[in-house]
Amino acid sequence: MNKEKFEEKASQQALPVMIEFKDQVFPLLFEKQTPYACLNFSKEAIELNDINPITNKKGQAFGGWTYPDIKRIEFLSVPKSFGVVIGNQGVPNNLGLKIIFKNGNVYGVECEDMNVAPLLIDFLPEHGIEVADRLLDK
Repeated sequence: MNKEKFEEKASQQALPVMIEFKDQVFPLLFEKQTPYACLNFSKEAIELNDINPITNKKGQAFGGWTYPDIKRIEFLSVPKSFGVVIGNQGVPNNLGLKIIFKNGNVYGVECEDMNVAPLLIDFLPEHGIEVADRLLDK
């Protein structure tokens, strides 16, 4: 995958992703489908990495976004399909992220593990990114 292709797809629909934050990976196991990419929230930027199809782990970097370019990230609750809910001990939703850039670009991604949300909600404002927590919106 390359950055342009990822951005084109993510501007049209929410892409499934794996998220890495402070050496923790979310989700550890994929329930529905292999993610398109791994978003690594590092100290300097959000790095975009391929997913190694053999190991299902983070692969080669293919781009990224610097924090000063990002205006806001909205945290959304995205319903899972019924089959996935059963496999995930009753957690009915995925984490949706709507990444809004200062230049007007908007990209959507979806992670099967909601546990990363509070970590990112605390982390992102330290880098000047506005956080819109819509996880409890009906």
